[in-house]
Amino acid sequence: MLAPRRLRPEERHELYFGINERNQVILIEPRDPRFDILGNRDLLKWGQRVLAAEELIATPDTPRKADYERIAREDRKAILDALRRGGLISTTTSTGQNWIVASSNGTTVNVTANSASLATGVYTGTVTACRELPRFR
Repeated sequence: MLAPRRLRPEERHELYFGINERNQVILIEPRDPRFDILGNRDLLKWGQRVLAAEELIATPDTPRKADYERIAREDRKAILDALRRGGLISTTTSTGQNWIVASSNGTTVNVTANSASLATGVYTGTVTACRELPRFR
């Protein structure tokens, strides 16, 4: 389950204890406590502009197709950057060091590992990413 904002402890408790199979629920919350997908007016604006631009791109004989493609590309990047800042694309490691980095271009999550500061051994890292952008209609 992807929470649109950081949940309060009582909300988390209500969520887990309000369902029968609570041990089968994975809750992903933004790392930043100030982040709120549903209350972020910029995210809503960018999402609406991406949807409008994509519809205009599909219109036959669109003389401004390149402009609409640019708007969709730039606003999609702004959305992903905001989600990344909110902690919805994040990494954790078994050592607590930042030897694994994740980034996204909108369709692919790229993961890079830098082992230069690590001694020989087995290390574990996890990448958590928001699978799809919220649809704003």
